[in-house]
Amino acid sequence: SIAPRNGAGNLQLQWADPARTQRWLASLPGVGTPIQNAMQGASATGAAQLTARWKGGWQTLSDQLAAASAGRAQPTGKDTFELQASVSAPRLNITLPPSATGSSTGGTAPQAIELLGVSAELSGSLAQATLALSAEARKPGPQEQRANLQTRVAGGLTNAGLWQATINALRLQVQDAQHPGPWALQLAEPLTLTTSASNTTASAATAPLRAATASKPPDTKAAKTSAPFKLQASAGQAVVTGPLPG
Repeated sequence: SIAPRNGAGNLQLQWADPARTQRWLASLPGVGTPIQNAMQGASATGAAQLTARWKGGWQTLSDQLAAASAGRAQPTGKDTFELQASVSAPRLNITLPPSATGSSTGGTAPQAIELLGVSAELSGSLAQATLALSAEARKPGPQEQRANLQTRVAGGLTNAGLWQATINALRLQVQDAQHPGPWALQLAEPLTLTTSASNTTASAATAPLRAATASKPPDTKAAKTSAPFKLQASAGQAVVTGPLPG
């Protein structure tokens, strides 16, 4: 059921034919041609699945998003909007045109990327949500490259204009066929990131930046410009491992 202030429902989507979806997007009136031009030379094969369950009204969600976008406190009241969603894709093969890969060699060979075991789960509300993500990316060929990522994050909008996220787990492993490996980065302690909108000029948080640019002439106009946001991070720890030399 869908209503302004209450409701609940379930959604299931099966994406079994990316090429057909691409053709359908290109056929849409008004936007089909720009979409087709943007995806020129790009293609995908594989399958993906989306499942979602929500509780709450669409107007409640709209009010919460508007308040978050404007940096205001969340609307008070008993109405809430909660979402549980998951995305899974056992295998997706994506082909990108040479221009999309930033190649400067002038070659015409497309670039292939394989996404394996993609799994993402999101649960909660704007105030408090959790995200678990795992995926592997592979660039096949003689110069094969691989990357594997697993992470768990929790966070939300804790106050007016104040977002906080805690990375509870993170492991990234990369391997390049041309170099010894693999290399791995693993978080040893949770890392908390806090961002907030700011209408004041940059202060202590940007002191290192000012010190690094102290040799430049002062810019009066820039000094009066407000910082768009502030970012603070806790002292998390990470461990990097790789092949032993020799």
